Amino acid sequence: MAAVQRIPMLQSEVTRLEHELSILERQWHRKHRLAFFALLAIPAYFLFGPLVAGVVLVCTPALIGVQAYLLGVRRMECRQLIAETKRELDAAKHAPA
Repeated sequence: MAAVQRIPMLQSEVTRLEHELSILERQWHRKHRLAFFALLAIPAYFLFGPLVAGVVLVCTPALIGVQAYLLGVRRMECRQLIAETKRELDAAKHAPA
């Protein structure tokens, strides 16, 4: 494929990745909202007993941690893809026709 034909495709890919990164950033700032999951320990205590309530309280930080890890990895990967695509775009723009 000619470099000239690749330019619009690469530009749209950068735009798509930047949009995806903005969504991931929004989710990153909302990850602590999963702490409300711990409130389920109250009805779990009365319905199933202290053991299940304890499991809910132990699993809540683990859930937050897993989400933080997955979002962090995806954000880093998305930034790398944006940088790589921009390098390809620059190379396509400066390539001889």
